[in-house]
Amino acid sequence: MTRRRPLALAFALAAGLPLPLPLSAQAPDSAPPLPSAGPWDPIRALGQPKAWKPYLGLAAGYGWEDEGDGGQVGGTLGIYRDLAPALTGRIGWQAEAYGGTAGGELDGGARFMLRSPFHLLGAGIDWNFRLGLGRPRAVVSLQLPPSRGGLLGRGGDLRLDWLAGADQALQVGVQFPVGQPRIGRTRPHAVAVELPRPARVERLPPPQAGSPVARELDRMRDAAGWVTRLSGLLWDLGIGASTRDLVASTEIGVAVLRSDLLLRDPRRPGLPPYERELLAYHGALERAFGLAGGAPDSAAQAAGAPVAAAARQAALEEVLLPWNGAVGRYRVPATLAGLAARARARFAGWLAARGTSDPDDARLGVFDEWIEELEATRREVARRTGDSRREWLPMGLALRPEEHRTQAQVDALIARATGEAFSGGNAVLHLPAQQFPGELSRTIQEAEQYHLLWIDAFHGVDDLGQPDRIGFYQTALGYLSALTRRVREFDRTGRLPTYLLLLDQENYDERGSRLWLDLLEHPLDHRVVLPERHAAMDQVLAAWQDSLRDAVAGSRRLAGEAAALGPAWVRERIKVHVSVINPADFSFRTHRLPGFPLGADNEQRDHRRLVLRDVSEADPAAGEMLLSGVGVGDRFTSAEWEDRVLLVTGPAAARAKRAAREVLLRNGLAERDLPAALRASPPGPDPAARIAALEAAGSTARALQVHNGTGWAAKEASFTQLLLWDLAPAGTAIYVADDRWGDPLWAAQLLAAALRGCEVFAVGPSRANAPDGSAPVMASTRRLFIRLTVVQQELGDVIRQGGGDLHIGLYTRRSPVGIPEAKLWEVDTTYGKYAFLRSQYPFPEATWRMLWDHRARMDSLQLGREVVPPEQRDRLPRLHRRTQFLGSRALLEQLAVRPETHVALDATMRDWSEGVTAAPEPGPIPAQRRAEVTRQLLAGYDGMPAAVRDSTLLYFALGTTAKDTRSLAHDGGVIALVSGRWSLAAWLDFWLLFGSTTWVERVEELEGLIPLPD
Repeated sequence: MTRRRPLALAFALAAGLPLPLPLSAQAPDSAPPLPSAGPWDPIRALGQPKAWKPYLGLAAGYGWEDEGDGGQVGGTLGIYRDLAPALTGRIGWQAEAYGGTAGGELDGGARFMLRSPFHLLGAGIDWNFRLGLGRPRAVVSLQLPPSRGGLLGRGGDLRLDWLAGADQALQVGVQFPVGQPRIGRTRPHAVAVELPRPARVERLPPPQAGSPVARELDRMRDAAGWVTRLSGLLWDLGIGASTRDLVASTEIGVAVLRSDLLLRDPRRPGLPPYERELLAYHGALERAFGLAGGAPDSAAQAAGAPVAAAARQAALEEVLLPWNGAVGRYRVPATLAGLAARARARFAGWLAARGTSDPDDARLGVFDEWIEELEATRREVARRTGDSRREWLPMGLALRPEEHRTQAQVDALIARATGEAFSGGNAVLHLPAQQFPGELSRTIQEAEQYHLLWIDAFHGVDDLGQPDRIGFYQTALGYLSALTRRVREFDRTGRLPTYLLLLDQENYDERGSRLWLDLLEHPLDHRVVLPERHAAMDQVLAAWQDSLRDAVAGSRRLAGEAAALGPAWVRERIKVHVSVINPADFSFRTHRLPGFPLGADNEQRDHRRLVLRDVSEADPAAGEMLLSGVGVGDRFTSAEWEDRVLLVTGPAAARAKRAAREVLLRNGLAERDLPAALRASPPGPDPAARIAALEAAGSTARALQVHNGTGWAAKEASFTQLLLWDLAPAGTAIYVADDRWGDPLWAAQLLAAALRGCEVFAVGPSRANAPDGSAPVMASTRRLFIRLTVVQQELGDVIRQGGGDLHIGLYTRRSPVGIPEAKLWEVDTTYGKYAFLRSQYPFPEATWRMLWDHRARMDSLQLGREVVPPEQRDRLPRLHRRTQFLGSRALLEQLAVRPETHVALDATMRDWSEGVTAAPEPGPIPAQRRAEVTRQLLAGYDGMPAAVRDSTLLYFALGTTAKDTRSLAHDGGVIALVSGRWSLAAWLDFWLLFGSTTWVERVEELEGLIPLPD
């Protein structure tokens, strides 16, 4: 065994990977044993999908045979195996034996069929022993679930078989999976969110036509229509199959809008369009309430303002937030009527509390007319979007601009909308994707209570079909190393951490994850078989397994507890508990998904990428969370992968633990079987004091974590992103980078923000720099960005009149990976080309000179370094990051000229001079130096006038939800949202990103960067 240990060390060093624990380390025998942590709590995991899927069936039918017709009845025992990835259900084979009676005689036989679970059909050959094996019959089988979840909610199918030929028969029966207890319980049965049903409400008659109240309500309706139009302008633009048609139709739509705006301008000359309409809307509503309450015309608006505020509050909390909170989901019923009845009751209660309980109060009539206008707005939005999942009511219909101007106001609105408040006491560290493998391995090693890896990709094989290097690294030097060390310490500590791994099945099938997961589930006795060319990997794995077995054999405490609990205890405890979630389950189908005859839920996946180490609701200071844009695999951590990781410590991390519980329960695990490490724990004593202590120690970040459930579950992450953009006040800069742009709702919200006075910068990848350059993905980005580019050209003056701006960029980095001075040259050139970029980052000339000096120094250092290999130099970075930054322009302009910003940039460049850039570049960046950059920016923020800090806002978001329809409405995802000063950790990162971006000014330019496929 010892002969393998030097080889393991040598392999790790040759690969540039740290070896977390010397194989020869042993816990001292003289250490006094501690009491056991408690009775053994069996850990239930979902395990890996079964390759062989047995089933049982019952059938009855009628046969037309040469020997005579007659009834048939019998049972079936069979097995199915996929020939293609199980999630697609395209093709597989099944073999079955059956027996029973036919025409009063014993009957039996066997069948072999090729079957497509996706298409519900199978066909093959039947051999009947009674008729003779020399007379095979063709068989065609239809197998379909009668409802979502299958027959009896256990994945059962109704089955219709036709046996063709001279001895034909028709059989009807049922079929149930065997040994697959989760089938039929892996997805929700409801495919729509249930909203309150319309209630019978006796509405007051509308005010008399031509009356002062009626005139104000007409003005309110007119302005509401314009607020809605400007908040969803993209839906009115750009219908066309070809680029020419798309450009022409968008130009025509913009021309119509400009013409209509000219007719509106005389009403409030000099005001930007959106502000003009919003002021008219709220003013008319307030005057209508004032007049209905009996106030004279001269005092109507002042008298009606508090009444309108109460009405808007009721509609905000009872109508707009619940309705918009269901974005990404089908709503039943698709009307505001039930929600509106609740809002009316709340408003009536407000009136009654002020001594007005008259059911005929004219102000209730105004409320009824206003709510009816909200429903009319909803119908108009539904007509324009054509998809109820995309229906979004502008928040300006219930909020005045001064109600969402500051950080505290927007934080409170987000907390009210999501039910999750921003928590203090956190610290965040913004890292490049290339550091994820090391951080993951570190957290595995440091786990004391438990470790959870929740990922959508744990690659067994790389792009060339060879064993994946990073998957191997985490298996051997991560998990096996940690298990070995913890077992050696068990006699002394009495503690064995629980290692949990949640993995979505999509990449499990496509990337051969079973190669490593079989070993992680059975580390004591499983043998990985690798090709001969990977003998070094094989020997390293064997060495670690030998060390783990030695540690187990040498543990007196393990031997004692195994004797008491049974021999299986060791194998069940010394392992990684794997749960492959969202398995192939064709018993869940719906007409709301494409497919014949019904689409299967299998296409809805979970793309959350989280790591939890010892996070606890009881102790906000315990553990940490990694939120990653990458999975476990060689391709994610290559030098050209442009992505980010967020490390979070503090109470904001605990939300992921609750989400993991929800996922396991949704995938069929019973509440009683949840792993003890993931069960909810009550808050510790005085949590406020504990958070205050964390803040006093410097963990002052305020953060929130929101999740999209997989499939038909709630889409909190989508809702929170859209809500944040809708609440962003005029004067906010919005930076959004994403690798997938496809759904028009995302673009519509950003365009609406620009029209409200925000400066919007949206970045996607060019085809050459895309992680997925497939035609469907790039075509959707191309189409969406063409529309925005035309709007930018044709409506830019109107947007800028309102104080906003709109810029569309494509990530086009061409500087070689590994040559930092080339990257800095590219950034410098880009900022010199686009004047509007300099206005976003208005560094003083001294700072730009400092950057030039660094470039010159890097040039001189380059002469003494090895030349980057051509194969690495020719690979272009690929933009995969999904990050956002929002900041008030007034604050960012002052921050740019602060001396602390100069110091932070200088520190960043000193990292670059060592060959380490913010990514994508090789080599780690020490965490303390990254933290120092953030500390400098925090100090610069703190040094600004209090009036600036208090009247502005900052947000940073990192997550796994893309800007396509899948992320909006189908897939699981997560976003961490940082509020306030700690958001600046990403501010300079966007400076670098913008410097590697081509800012599109003409459609032809965009077409060249995202060409149509050949």
